[in-house]
Amino acid sequence: MKGSKLPYFVHCSGVAATVSSTFQCQDAEVVAAAFLHDVLEKTRMTAKKLESLMGRRVMALVQMLTKPSRGNPKDYWERLREAGWEARLIKMADALDHLAEPSNKLPARIVTGHKTLALAFGKEREIQLAREVLSAALDNAVMSVVQESGDDRVHQTGANLTR
Repeated sequence: MKGSKLPYFVHCSGVAATVSSTFQCQDAEVVAAAFLHDVLEKTRMTAKKLESLMGRRVMALVQMLTKPSRGNPKDYWERLREAGWEARLIKMADALDHLAEPSNKLPARIVTGHKTLALAFGKEREIQLAREVLSAALDNAVMSVVQESGDDRVHQTGANLTR
């Protein structure tokens, strides 16, 4: 993880563990996609190779979560809003895991976390659980930043994003 001495593998493992344990998703392909969610973005792996190794569904979920190297970030978030619940669940686990990063990155991660929380719609049990967990974690992160800095702008910014 950037700004940490931990290998990036720890983040990927954390996202997969959150999907399977915290969010209680028992779908092996969704957990695999959670583990591999950054592989197309951060490595030389191609979608074709990923599909041959892991199957079409895992590859499609990972592609859905991959930020384009160019283009408008709003398009990425719109694509996620239109995605199935499985991709949105993985994104929520990713946002939750990023809240554990060093405190100097926390304000930006809170803003992203609130954008991600807006993806928490649907009746799926896993999504409802993810919404509860991510919302509580964001509240705790905001309180941590406010206590550390005495500045409530982070909370106000995050709250405005969810409206």
